[in-house]
Amino acid sequence: MNLKIRFALMFTSFVAVILIISSVAIYILYYNFRIQDFYRRVKNEGLSIYQSYVSQQGVKDSSPSIPSKNKYALIYQAVAIFDSSYHMLYKESDSITVTVDESFFVKTRSQNEYRFQLNKMECIGLYMPDTKNYIYTSAYDKYGLKKLQNIKLILLSVLGSSVLLAILLSLLFVNQVFRPLKKLSDQMQRTTELSSAERVEEGNGNDEIKQIARSYNAMIERLKKAFDYQKSFVNHASHELRTPLANMLSQTEAAFNKNLDEAGYRKVLLSLKEDQQEMIELTNSLLLLSQYEKMETSNEWNSIRIDEVLYDTIKAAKKILPEALITLEFLSIPEEDNLIIKGNEALLRSAIRNLIKNAYLYSADKSVFIFLLADRGHIEINVENTGKQIKKTEIDKLFIPFFRGENSIEQRGHGLGLAIVQRIIDVHKGKVHYEPVGNDKNRFTISLYK
Repeated sequence: MNLKIRFALMFTSFVAVILIISSVAIYILYYNFRIQDFYRRVKNEGLSIYQSYVSQQGVKDSSPSIPSKNKYALIYQAVAIFDSSYHMLYKESDSITVTVDESFFVKTRSQNEYRFQLNKMECIGLYMPDTKNYIYTSAYDKYGLKKLQNIKLILLSVLGSSVLLAILLSLLFVNQVFRPLKKLSDQMQRTTELSSAERVEEGNGNDEIKQIARSYNAMIERLKKAFDYQKSFVNHASHELRTPLANMLSQTEAAFNKNLDEAGYRKVLLSLKEDQQEMIELTNSLLLLSQYEKMETSNEWNSIRIDEVLYDTIKAAKKILPEALITLEFLSIPEEDNLIIKGNEALLRSAIRNLIKNAYLYSADKSVFIFLLADRGHIEINVENTGKQIKKTEIDKLFIPFFRGENSIEQRGHGLGLAIVQRIIDVHKGKVHYEPVGNDKNRFTISLYK
């Protein structure tokens, strides 16, 4: 059973239960009202005849004529008056047989008003303490019972038609409610890597269906970016790997086709070694980038001091780049607590080391300047160098894997360093960006938030 039918049945069941309870309540209320109203009329009729009888007791006629106030309202009416010895003093009509036993008098005397049913007749017994007389009155509520039967038929008809209408409306309602989910399901089935640009209509509402649509569109947007990144990554990686492999193959074939001396072979081997080192560096960068892409923020990171990370990274960079002139300057005197941040020390060192190496390679004087600013909720690291600035049209592409600007034509590399830096900073929920300063300075800024 699918969800739509379940919801429709549930909705119909709720409506049916409410209608049944309402119908039963209406029937019971009218049933009780009919009984109370008819007993009241029967009682009034008996009292009226009894009062007429008492008022005519002085008349010598043995059969006094006592009119009935409700002569045309009560059907099969029977009224009898008994004395304290249970002898009948008066009977309204000779054609109607009144049969009572001693229990009738006992119950009537104990209750003063005794109501009961006998052969579909509504009967009532009244005891008059002042005269010690008993009044027996009975009648048949033909019209009241007919109305009760009509009400039963009306309620059953209304109940049946209402349940059928509820079923129809619930199906229409469920179809209307589940239409966005059906569209969402169809969209999910159509969505592939090639058709990930299609979106679900969100509308202007703010209900749960709209929220699901928005979440789905946001998920599709993230998947599209991941697909685009994967395509770009695979295309550039295959291109970058193909170049050194082609160079190695051409050099090997050239060495086979020529009779070289020892110096020539050493030159070929040295060139192959350089290509192999380039491939190793490229492969390591690809593995690192792939690893960082899968990494998310960890709540178990330790607290680290950013100034100590900078000092250790500068010290390690000077060993790799002995000719580099690296200086660190504090833009303000920070408090010790402002220098502490939660993060992965190894990753932050890798990011800063990449920026230092990048600044050194593209520096005109091999100088790298690092500026640190730390306040209560924010840490900013600026890495600057003096050299050819990046064009405005290339700034937005700097952090794309394998992208290399015009200023990097004379330098060997793969264009992965800045992509790795950005991913590491993203993992730390920070930001990294580039801006040209003046006419000849380049500045990369890392912003970390506590």
